[in-house]
Amino acid sequence: MAGQTLLVSSGQQETTKATFTATVGRVPISAVVTDSKHRRIQSLKREEFEVLENGAPRAIVDFSVNDRAPISLALLFDTSGSMAIGSSLTDAKSIVRHVLEWTDPKTDEVALFTFSKRLYQDVPFTADARAIDRALSEVEPLGSTSLYDAIGKVAAVLERRAATRQGIVVVTDGIDTSSIMTPEAVSAAAASIDVPVYILAAVAPMTRPEYSVPVLPITLPSASLADLAQWTGGTTTFVSAPAHASVAARQLVSDLRHQYVLAIAASPEPGWYSLRVNVKQGKLNVRSRSGYMARPQGPTRPSDRPPRP
Repeated sequence: MAGQTLLVSSGQQETTKATFTATVGRVPISAVVTDSKHRRIQSLKREEFEVLENGAPRAIVDFSVNDRAPISLALLFDTSGSMAIGSSLTDAKSIVRHVLEWTDPKTDEVALFTFSKRLYQDVPFTADARAIDRALSEVEPLGSTSLYDAIGKVAAVLERRAATRQGIVVVTDGIDTSSIMTPEAVSAAAASIDVPVYILAAVAPMTRPEYSVPVLPITLPSASLADLAQWTGGTTTFVSAPAHASVAARQLVSDLRHQYVLAIAASPEPGWYSLRVNVKQGKLNVRSRSGYMARPQGPTRPSDRPPRP
């Protein structure tokens, strides 16, 4: 496809290794709070939150709420051979268009990445939704599916960007066939740079009737993929009708736009640190990243790889 950029690491061979670090003084933690009916709660104060690092309370050194901040979305679109089955490709394109409808071209930016065995950047970050639509019209499903590898590489791209309120939106049929990276490694990497991963799986309602109302967080056929989204503070959603796509798109864009952003001081000791954000009073649900990697400046060592979140 014209305009595609193959994303590979330096060197003669492509590699799926991704490293993410916390080398700054503060660790930002984006959090979305909902009640038992999945309604977003937006009126909480700093003192109503607690942050646990490796199970121990940590002081919140910064806190903000801003529902007007711009967002950056990396759309990761599955073009593997399985997307040619039935109406999967058409449905997946419709999902992307619904996501674009909920973004604000005056402030937000979106990039399009496509993947099968390899990952390509088809459209750099832009406010022009038409560029995304034009690129989508040219995709042709072919090849195996390296879903986890693609997510890890896109997370590495976002790590190098200065934008805040970033998210990865994966539009797929939910089947990985050829990744080298594990869901645990990818989720730990994305969580470590505070990038939520949202999985939007295009499914046919006649073949998956139990998922015909997909607007609430549910379990994917691959539990590991669902775990990946959860560990990064994102969600997984089945989309089997245009109305579902619209609701799911609105929810994930609203999630990014209405985050609480807390911060703690980064640990001076290198290593992986688990994170958990709670609301002290009431039975509220908090979605946030599962941890971060603290590491001094210098080359990555194999022993530095983060554990399962």
